Amino acid sequence: MLAGDGKVLVKMASQVDMGSSTDAEVMARLVGGDDQALAEVYRRHGARVFSVAKAAVRDRAAAEDVTQDVFVQLARQPHKFDGGRGSLGAYLAVVAHGRALDRLRAEQARARREEHQARLAPSTSESADEKAVASSMGARLWAAVGALPGPEAEALRLAYFGGSTYREVAAILDVAEGTIKSRIRSGLKRLRSACIEQGVLTST
Repeated sequence: MLAGDGKVLVKMASQVDMGSSTDAEVMARLVGGDDQALAEVYRRHGARVFSVAKAAVRDRAAAEDVTQDVFVQLARQPHKFDGGRGSLGAYLAVVAHGRALDRLRAEQARARREEHQARLAPSTSESADEKAVASSMGARLWAAVGALPGPEAEALRLAYFGGSTYREVAAILDVAEGTIKSRIRSGLKRLRSACIEQGVLTST
């Protein structure tokens, strides 16, 4: 099976013609062990997966890593896609979003470790103290977002941490734009209350 390298996938996709096949037919070939089917899936949906990943992690290199992870997972476990529950594009977008959030959580954990180490080490400058405070506040804010109801947290992460527009968030999550706006408004109210309680924000 392919290692997931995007350039290899693109090259392979140019060597096979599955343009008239449906996504379901291409996935059936992938389940059957056809590596070229994976290349075709990448050709059709690679750009969307990368876009979703980049909107969340806001870094091209990290988004490329997430994209590769998504297609490696698809190659290893193609049977996890259930065409009866939605389109292949939507499935891959959700997987990409999840992978991107995992990466952000890992970064959050790293920031907490660095904050802990900074507290243990002697303070050498005001700048170092300010960085430690900022890291602490960022970790608490992220935790507060994670405590929100799932749909609200998901929308806020994409819109404010991922930098996506309301329309982009609606497209990624396959939800009406008005619903996304409502979730974000509600989520921001809950988030403000939680931050005030935790001392991240003041009530004034």
